[in-house]
Amino acid sequence: MSAQGTLSNVVSPGTPPNPGDDVTDTTSEASGQKLTSSPNKVDEIIAAYMTTAKTEKPNVLSAESSYDQSEAAENTPVSPASAQEQDVPEEQCTIPSGTTTEATSIIYFDIDSDLDVPFKAESGVIICKVSSAQLALASTVWRTMLYGDKSMKRSEKEHLVLNIDGDVRALIMLFHIIHYEFDRVPVKLSLDELHSVADVISRYQCAHLIYPWAKTWINSIPMYDNPEEHYRSSPKAAFVAWVLGDISLFLRSVEQVILSSKLIDGQLVDLDGNSLRDLGNINESLLVWISTTRLEILSQILHVLNEPFRQPSSDDKSLKPPFCKLGSQQKVCEAMMLGSMIPQLIAAGLFPVPEPSEFQDSIDTLRSKINDFKYTPYEGRDWMPHLSHISCSLGYVEAVQLSLGNMRVPLSRNFIDEFGSRARVSGIM
Repeated sequence: MSAQGTLSNVVSPGTPPNPGDDVTDTTSEASGQKLTSSPNKVDEIIAAYMTTAKTEKPNVLSAESSYDQSEAAENTPVSPASAQEQDVPEEQCTIPSGTTTEATSIIYFDIDSDLDVPFKAESGVIICKVSSAQLALASTVWRTMLYGDKSMKRSEKEHLVLNIDGDVRALIMLFHIIHYEFDRVPVKLSLDELHSVADVISRYQCAHLIYPWAKTWINSIPMYDNPEEHYRSSPKAAFVAWVLGDISLFLRSVEQVILSSKLIDGQLVDLDGNSLRDLGNINESLLVWISTTRLEILSQILHVLNEPFRQPSSDDKSLKPPFCKLGSQQKVCEAMMLGSMIPQLIAAGLFPVPEPSEFQDSIDTLRSKINDFKYTPYEGRDWMPHLSHISCSLGYVEAVQLSLGNMRVPLSRNFIDEFGSRARVSGIM
């Protein structure tokens, strides 16, 4: 099969395989079970636990159970009667009891596979037949799940089922890599797909697997024309950048989070009101750094909004800066600007000017409101030619530009240093 364009095309559960693909479809019908022939000797066991929910289950490994906690299933057909005598706990098997009416796709990554990794998909159940040795080499986490603290050699009669959490399509793509099926690896990924991959390789500590593709994938993250799309994508982009070690993308993404985040019931949320607490998975201090930077920028901007009301006039030459730029009729000019600004501030919910800690909306919303403000300029009538004060301002727009241009997220030195090691592992450096 040729290389696919997106991760969503890596596998299509329930779709008949192309000739040559190591995939067997098992379909349960009202009149009975239908199981096609399989090149793997463990299919008899799979057929047994697909026949009824009470049949014997192969040994199941998960993050909470190591290899030596269960005995291996014998390589013989298992009847429902004998399976019931085993008294295996129902929750051990990842195949729900309702799957007897669902289609099951079996994907062979190794013709001599000794390990099943089952997933529940919308169209049914996907069973990935993989090599346990390849998984153990690919991830120390998977190795521990398989072998515990001991490096055991499995006998030919043993067969296991390994429960793995994570996005199914991302895991299947990694299985293709682990089993050297590089033609199945997508050339490009969307941000959502790359985020799913980043989540899996972070959880199972196997970022080295995507070394040949990481730089291409991260460079293909789209640059959105609409600022709102940037804001919505920034939390996921920040996580991807952290996992792969891209400090530049990380800083840009975090800045977008700071600009677009707001408060609801005292909690930081994104543009759509979703909590940003998941960013704490990157670093427990990250939300504090984001909140601190947001509050600092709001303080700078709101201070400038309130400044004209704290100093009544620039007639006092010691007050800096003067709001009137012409140096003539300053008092009248500033009164004109304030008079035209107060109704706009009230309409924007900014008068009286709130305290930074009480401001609930985002910095970007505040910036948009300020950019929409219009001054009514004063025009002198007592000299010729008439001079317009159209260039005079209260400095609101300039204050926003200066504050955002000087934005600095107070990331710790150790946190920044870790990006280098992550970039070397993932291959983007």
